[in-house]
Amino acid sequence: LVASTMLRQQAKKSSASRSSTSSGKKTARTPKPDDVCRHCQMKGHWARACPGKKEGKKTNLVSNLAIAAEFGQAMAASGELAMTPQSKKGAKPWYIDSGASVHFISSPHMFQSYQPFSEPKSVMVGNGISHAVGMGTVEMVVNCDGQTHNWIMLMWFAPEFRANLVSVGMILNKFVDMCQLGDSKQWGLYKKNRRGFPMGERYLAGKMVNSMCEMSNFEVKMPAVMINHEQALLSQRRESLRMWHKTFAHLNKKDLLQLMRDEGVNIRDIDDDCGDCEGCLKGKFHRVSFGRRVKDVTAPGDRVHADVCGPIEPIARGGSRFFAVFKDEFSSYRQVYLMKSKDQLVGHLTTFIARAKALQHVIKELQTDGGGEFDNQKVRQLVSAEGIEHRIVMPYTPQQNGLVERENRTVQEAARSMLHGSGLPEFLWDEVVVTAAYTLNRAAPSQIKGKQPLELWTGKRHTVQHMRPFGTSCFVLDDRTQRRKMQAKGIEGRLVGYVGDDGFRVWLPSKHTVWTSKHVKFLTGPLIENVEERAKAVPEVHTLEIHTEVDDETVKQGQAEKVVVELDPVELNDEVELNEEDLADPVPEDAPVRNLRPRENLKAPEKLNLVAVAMITAFPEPKTAKEAMQSEHADEWKLAMQEEIDSLIDNQVFQLVQMPPGKRLLPAKWVLKLKLAEDGSISRFKARLVALGCRQRIDEFGETFSPVAKADTFRFVMQMASQYNMKISQFDVKPAFLNGDLHEEVYMRQPEGFDDRSGRVWRLKRSLYGLKQAPRCWNVKIHQKLTEIRFKRSQADPCLYIREDDMTLLLLYVDDGLILGREQAKIEEVLAALKTEFQTTLMSRVGGAHVKRGEVDRQG
Repeated sequence: LVASTMLRQQAKKSSASRSSTSSGKKTARTPKPDDVCRHCQMKGHWARACPGKKEGKKTNLVSNLAIAAEFGQAMAASGELAMTPQSKKGAKPWYIDSGASVHFISSPHMFQSYQPFSEPKSVMVGNGISHAVGMGTVEMVVNCDGQTHNWIMLMWFAPEFRANLVSVGMILNKFVDMCQLGDSKQWGLYKKNRRGFPMGERYLAGKMVNSMCEMSNFEVKMPAVMINHEQALLSQRRESLRMWHKTFAHLNKKDLLQLMRDEGVNIRDIDDDCGDCEGCLKGKFHRVSFGRRVKDVTAPGDRVHADVCGPIEPIARGGSRFFAVFKDEFSSYRQVYLMKSKDQLVGHLTTFIARAKALQHVIKELQTDGGGEFDNQKVRQLVSAEGIEHRIVMPYTPQQNGLVERENRTVQEAARSMLHGSGLPEFLWDEVVVTAAYTLNRAAPSQIKGKQPLELWTGKRHTVQHMRPFGTSCFVLDDRTQRRKMQAKGIEGRLVGYVGDDGFRVWLPSKHTVWTSKHVKFLTGPLIENVEERAKAVPEVHTLEIHTEVDDETVKQGQAEKVVVELDPVELNDEVELNEEDLADPVPEDAPVRNLRPRENLKAPEKLNLVAVAMITAFPEPKTAKEAMQSEHADEWKLAMQEEIDSLIDNQVFQLVQMPPGKRLLPAKWVLKLKLAEDGSISRFKARLVALGCRQRIDEFGETFSPVAKADTFRFVMQMASQYNMKISQFDVKPAFLNGDLHEEVYMRQPEGFDDRSGRVWRLKRSLYGLKQAPRCWNVKIHQKLTEIRFKRSQADPCLYIREDDMTLLLLYVDDGLILGREQAKIEEVLAALKTEFQTTLMSRVGGAHVKRGEVDRQG
């Protein structure tokens, strides 16, 4: 027995030393291995040398801890104790081991907590070496003097042991105020008095069974969640890294090692990276990464990238089906050439080289893919004559030609956005591609901050003051000598390109051609309708005739003056197509076009007169708060602005805070409007405080889209109301946008006239008018409320809500709405629900339209 042998050797040395000192004449007799101490009933020493009789000194059992630390191993007293057979009941017994350096437990189910060892630790036992795979805490409940004591014991998990061992040395080392006492029949752990002798009842008790001291007088408290036995034993396995790599779906080494550490699994051959795993080579082999280019460019022309895009459908107006892109790596300058076929590339490459020479640029390297338009005899002869190194990338590796591949994508996406945003026909793609490159050369970033790509290529900065949105409506001067005398001098067209810094390319739909001119007059905004469809459908012009009555001195009796106001048709953005099943009566394809009623049948409303029209300009609206305070209605405007501030406070729209560093401050603006009555008099002074959302940065707002009801949907719900004799109520939410929740951090200056001079700013908590996200916030808020009261959003129009259980419809138009139902009580129920959260009022019109209905005879 290793531990017992070490104890006997230590006791023998101590006894021999004491004997030689006392006698000095002859060597003292030493105890034999089977000698039993009459004091503690342990073998290997006599009572006179028993460590238990030494007051204030650690026992030899405790010193075993130091011995174990020196050897880097744990010890158990005897192989018989460690490997004893299980009892008949199947429960593993608990023994007191005076030679054990630590506590051992052979079952993981008793651990309150458990941590596996990174590697199994050797345990020296009498019949060899065993292993402990982890350690944890075990809670022992001890009864003494009528009291219960809970001891937390740190124990090693040795699954090969057939018994649980409690180290006497560990207990005495932990509880220094205790001592042990035993004889040939029993053993006990007692409190000791000041002289070191046992006193009171035993804390732990044991009785001798087959020369082993079996514990009693205690219980082990089982944990709430038991440690899984297989999980605890998993740390015993010491398989190779390659085996675990195959077990866990050929997981990479980094994640595999982390998994093994988390599970407490020990691994052999940890240095094996499994790089030659046959399964991985067949299943995971991929392209090698493309490293960064070795040579850096330092001047224009050092490396030029080229690529061809096409064929493109439809064929361009001039017959082009391809375009080539040449991009200089240093300046980021790009040049686009249109081609009818790829064999034209050599001519364009020659032109590009000649223009570079004119700017004193020497093209040193040309990088292309291996396409036939680049890898041919003509190109090889050209680059050889010019002394250019032609670098062709590997087949099927566009990553090596990534710069021009990305440029190709950039030009195409810009061109596609410009073309479809303008509504021009697709056969003008050649014009838009060239214009996209023209724009990017002046606007896109380059390697040198603050420099245009064109500036780095040509050596001078180019203006952008002449540029307009692609497709802008304009008129071009017709200065041809063949023009007839009375023919129009200005021809309507659309901007499609530029010539230099002061010339323009204009598409003339009427002539189906492109003119180049410097004499171009641009309108205020681009046309919205598609050019090809303008000839198919002429937009309706709604004419409002106002018959007015004036004095006889001004107009002769019986005459009436007509004031004609032409209203352009309203464009509704972001429309969603209605499904046929959502419509009561689908419109047939051959339905006739709706025409206006004859003008002569319209009667002018008597309430309108010239005075009402003149009132619009009789009371000018101030542009600023200062201007309002200087007007004759200063008191009214001041009261209106105070009402607006009070409304913001009531809705908890803002909070006064100190401006945090690094944040952007939005300006505030007063929007002052006059509300006129039907007779033309002023009915209300309206002041609204808005934030200048045009100055918001991208991090100050998220989604901004908010749907608007379509005219078709309005007609549909009116048809439903008429067909099913539904009741209609119209409502308005005031102030609607202030109900939206603002999730971004937005700060605004205190408004003019209401600055407390404290240097503080407003932190907006609600979606104030003017913010880019304000309509979206309000729409989300009202949608949540309508969903709560069982409305579902229609798939045909996101502004139409339907409650199927009582067939109630709700059409939302920003902050106005229509409620339609078969019963007025259901409509009142919806209005009452909205009023619980929003300031809702009934109104006589919605979306600028009055809704009136009369009695209809539905019999027959």
